[in-house]
Amino acid sequence: MTQVMASVLHQQTQMACDRARFTALTVLLGMTCSTLGMAVAALFPSGEVALAVGPALMIVYVITGAVGPTGAGMSPPPALVIIGDDWVPVE
Repeated sequence: MTQVMASVLHQQTQMACDRARFTALTVLLGMTCSTLGMAVAALFPSGEVALAVGPALMIVYVITGAVGPTGAGMSPPPALVIIGDDWVPVE
């Protein structure tokens, strides 16, 4: 289902990268989000606790992913440096 959504989104928005790369990145993002959800569910089997911890954990990931834990901008991981800018879907 994620593949279909990514393909339609790519076609409708006319992104700069090719459809296969955008679809691959979208599917990878979906898998990592599912993994985070399963990890929270495994750590906190109670639904109430998982619903309380999940959003707080996501906010921490958003803040540290964009800014970094030290407050300074982060350099990209070495794997992304090797891939280069041609994987970025928007210009």
